[in-house]
Amino acid sequence: MKRAFLLASAAGLALAGFSAADTAPSSAAPAVLANVKAGEATRMVYELEAKAYVLFIPATGRAHFDVEMRPDTYSIKSRVKVTGIADWFVNYDMHLQASGYTR
Repeated sequence: MKRAFLLASAAGLALAGFSAADTAPSSAAPAVLANVKAGEATRMVYELEAKAYVLFIPATGRAHFDVEMRPDTYSIKSRVKVTGIADWFVNYDMHLQASGYTR
């Protein structure tokens, strides 16, 4: 009985979590990418602050993404950090950096 219930629960979760990606090719490149291909360097900065509650304790976080795109190269720098009271319990501060060449 327990095994049947476990299998039914796992199948339900698997079906509920199923998603399909749109793999159709885009008809036109966005204007930003078209400008980069034309030789214009582009820099984008994206900042985000989020707030959620775990029981009654606010869990806040901050993210910063800096993207530089050139016709032949790209560079991405990001930082994600937990802030507020949650930072007392979770010391989460992530720095990521990537760069490379494009074709």
